[in-house]
Amino acid sequence: MKKRLLFQGDSITDCDRVIRVPISDGHPDLGKGYVLRIARQLPTWEVLNCGISGKRVVDLCARWKPDALHLKPDAISILVGVNDTWHEVRWGNGVEVPRYENIYRLLLEWTLAAVQGVKLILCEPFVLPCGEVGPAWTDEIEQLRQVVKKLAVEFGAVFVPF
Repeated sequence: MKKRLLFQGDSITDCDRVIRVPISDGHPDLGKGYVLRIARQLPTWEVLNCGISGKRVVDLCARWKPDALHLKPDAISILVGVNDTWHEVRWGNGVEVPRYENIYRLLLEWTLAAVQGVKLILCEPFVLPCGEVGPAWTDEIEQLRQVVKKLAVEFGAVFVPF
């Protein structure tokens, strides 16, 4: 039986996935980005992509049972944060840094309690300074990066810096 690697996150993880149905249909779409590239390097693993464009850490939390816990991954990679900031800058509906940390920690605790032996891979959020990305973005994203780095240490996770 293949080990299962699950990717969770926002548009950077989603990267133009076409299929938005439950993965249990046996035909997961990996998108066109880093998840597909990694899957090609891991032919002995079952790789699943549950990233959804535009989502924030609170959105991941809302769908964590069906899109993470029920899939029983051996390892889970999480990349989320840019929309937590973008939604605040654009619409006033973001997730402030302390709440981001609390919800992210809750997801990690929940995952470790529900999925025996799961390995955690935490990717730091990032933005590229272009278009509407300015100081309001970069200052907060830096704070989110520090939160993820701290959580990786706290939970013994692999930390992926970008």
